[in-house]
Amino acid sequence: MTPLSQLTHRNYLIAAHDALATAFALLASFYLRFEGGEAFYARLPLLLRILPLFVVFSVVICYVFNLTTTKWRFISLPDALNILRVASVLTVALIVLDYAFIFGASSGKAPVLFGRITIVLFWFLQVFALSALRFGYRYFRYSRVRRHAQTEGASSTLLIGRAADAEVLLRGIESGAITNIWPVGILSSSRADRGQSIRGIPVRGNFDMLDNVVNDLVQRGTTVTRVIFTPSALDPDAKPEATLMRARRLGLTVSRLPLTDIDELPDGGLRIGAQVTNSGAAVDARVRADGFSNRSTTPWPASTCGMPDGSALPLAAVSRTAAKSAGVRSSTSRKRGALMRDRPWRRAPA
Repeated sequence: MTPLSQLTHRNYLIAAHDALATAFALLASFYLRFEGGEAFYARLPLLLRILPLFVVFSVVICYVFNLTTTKWRFISLPDALNILRVASVLTVALIVLDYAFIFGASSGKAPVLFGRITIVLFWFLQVFALSALRFGYRYFRYSRVRRHAQTEGASSTLLIGRAADAEVLLRGIESGAITNIWPVGILSSSRADRGQSIRGIPVRGNFDMLDNVVNDLVQRGTTVTRVIFTPSALDPDAKPEATLMRARRLGLTVSRLPLTDIDELPDGGLRIGAQVTNSGAAVDARVRADGFSNRSTTPWPASTCGMPDGSALPLAAVSRTAAKSAGVRSSTSRKRGALMRDRPWRRAPA
């Protein structure tokens, strides 16, 4: 739980939203239960005396369950469960208030203040009031990222690997952390993934169906230009060599996760991710120490890539056009010390 001293003005705005949501849910449940009749107006003065204290209590409960400090842009299933918990706690509080009003009344025939129907209505209205704007904002951000990806010429991409690995990349795209690519399908080796959709992206088949999927998408007006291999796709049992050869034959740009990292290889070399910028590589201490931009380094052959088990794996070469568009020198000459994306590099012998 975030300390109160670290709360920002955005957190206070969220707290104000939650307070208004609780007030709306309580008043609306009363109005719907008694249909705005005499019974509603008879209970209204007492309700208005209770409402401020109950709203303050609801703000505390929302803070305890981290609704006040959760960023709406990344709201997810745990946050939805917290909304249900908050609504349930507030509903139990109404039940306690109802019984306290009955037992505390001077007359033995005191009318019920809330009643079961009002409390049930309040639970549903509270869940709706707390979640509507949150999920609406999340969808707005998602649709804006999707619209920008479609209008800014993002590469149509196939993701290759199991659903669990592909979902990590899809979350990065939805949040805007990964740009310039838009997934149009997933190829998975798991039979459990077949016929399913992962965050709205369909699983179109297994690895052996790469040619058919690409051709089918072309007929539908979508030209696939890139494939991204997730870690599960590079498992030796998945036969990644055959899939890479198919991608090379189709002229697709091949990338692998992670896209934005510079990783050290077992033999002391470095692998530069496909979305690592030139400036990012230039300031990396490992790249600067090894002088990867000069002749003191030697790239591995363009047709091989190191596997986790140390074996060699063929990789499609990055085209000069793609490299120029990414601001990367794409000469294949070792003497010129070209910086290639998704290429492992190893230190030149002393």
